[in-house]
Amino acid sequence: SWQSYDRDSISEGGGVWSRREKSIDLTDEVRLALDTDATSLTPDELIQIILRAPVDLLWNGGIGTYVKASSESHVDCYDRANDSVRVDAAELRCSVVGEGGNLGFTQMGRIEYARNGGRINTDFIDNSGGVDCSDREVNLKILLGVAEERGELNHEDRVALISGVTEDVTVRVLADNYDQALILSQDEERSVPNLEAYEDLMKTLERHGLLNRELEGLPSTDEIAERARDGRGLTRPELSVLLAYAKQDLKNALIESDVPDLPDVLPELRAYFPDEVTKRFGHLLEDHPLKREILATVLASRVLNDEGITFVNRLVMETGATRAEVVPAYRLAHRLIGAHERWVAVEQLDVDVDPALRRELLDAIDYLVESVTRWYLARPDESLTPDELESARKSFAELEVSFAEADFDDWREHGVAEVAELVVAGIPTELATRHVYHEKLVHAPDIIELANQSDRDVSEIVELYILIGDRYQLDWLEGQVGQLAATTRWDRWAIRSLEGDLIRLRRDIAGWVLASGDGLGPNAALDAYAKARAERHARLAQFMNLLAQEGSVDLDPLLVATRQIRALAG
Repeated sequence: SWQSYDRDSISEGGGVWSRREKSIDLTDEVRLALDTDATSLTPDELIQIILRAPVDLLWNGGIGTYVKASSESHVDCYDRANDSVRVDAAELRCSVVGEGGNLGFTQMGRIEYARNGGRINTDFIDNSGGVDCSDREVNLKILLGVAEERGELNHEDRVALISGVTEDVTVRVLADNYDQALILSQDEERSVPNLEAYEDLMKTLERHGLLNRELEGLPSTDEIAERARDGRGLTRPELSVLLAYAKQDLKNALIESDVPDLPDVLPELRAYFPDEVTKRFGHLLEDHPLKREILATVLASRVLNDEGITFVNRLVMETGATRAEVVPAYRLAHRLIGAHERWVAVEQLDVDVDPALRRELLDAIDYLVESVTRWYLARPDESLTPDELESARKSFAELEVSFAEADFDDWREHGVAEVAELVVAGIPTELATRHVYHEKLVHAPDIIELANQSDRDVSEIVELYILIGDRYQLDWLEGQVGQLAATTRWDRWAIRSLEGDLIRLRRDIAGWVLASGDGLGPNAALDAYAKARAERHARLAQFMNLLAQEGSVDLDPLLVATRQIRALAG
């Protein structure tokens, strides 16, 4: 019982008191810690003071709902036993809440606390490590059960093996939960300028019969519009609910597809189980009775933890692909650019690095993965053998170096300045250099394809791409597009469409120059190409100069400019 506590282990002034006592005298230490002038309180009053204490972390465990929203009554909490001690979320003075119990807060209480600046997830997010561990334990025992049935493992060895992989499972569970918490932080920031994408997802989940917005405390269409006007996004508790449903929806789609049966996803199943287990019983993975369900769960979590809650739904709506088609395209993009290593490099940065800068670095990687995923979705029949993928990875690494080492005065000066600024902010030089040129890597698949088709070195195509960006002011146009704000889904789709048009335009111009270059180097080939179309290029230069003189540029002129470049440079 509580009376079993070793009093000598409790700090000065603390103690253990029964809730049945009429009153409790507060020591000076307790009064200071709880920031109260009271010298004596009833047990219920003291519990309320504890809940309102000015502390870093309020940790809730056990059973009972202790915090509600100001707009809720105690009846709404369905927990009469704690009516006398429950407080409103607006009264809390803690910085962070950790919910180790079930429903320590009502959902509306969580949202109120978050909107007042508090950091909180939900109980099912804070307790997801236990659920993850339990799932892995069950799936591991099922696999080892198959081994026992086939006489490859006896009971004593089975018990020893399960005990021996504890640390391995722990590391995997913690990694899952770290990634999940991190994407909630990223989506909390992303939701502010992109609220319509989150509502699109809510509508999709409603159509699929999974989500009831009112029941889950998620904002209505009218409230979404109000938040967009006020510059407010979704809170972590709301995003936690949305993430859970988005994962369930994607998992359902994957189970109904052939993705879990694709040969190249089997390594995901091997990676799910401890190394010692796959070393001895990897040959039995294909016979695991829950193989497809495990793979669907792992892939759904991986994609959304990596790229964000709305990632799959946005690509489905913007490209016409199915949810199941997005996942293989994402996996190709992920492997081509080595996304995991890039994310890890950011996650391992010194703790003193500004969290906002960390998110900026992570968002840049996510944008690159998304852009390359779109490239593969535009080529639904595109598939790579392991050897072809490895060759593409080497070409990607080569072109990344080529972008960073390109010897053009303005290009190099701009890049060196940006790298130096990041290094001052605590980012290692290698990572800073990689980040500065990230946005140019959206052209990587096209550059690699052009290099293969023209039998040229990747570095030559990179040089040509840089020259084309300057000659036709595509770099300036891309910068202008990057500053456009999307206030509606149609704005967002139009901006995405324009970004895609500019990527294709640069690739097409590069192809035209190479086709007419007769083996000339990039600079000479582009000069010869432009000279042969001098009159049209002069008209184009006049148009672009006029556009640049207008200063602030919105979507319509940029669309016109892109069409003009294609018409006059082609």
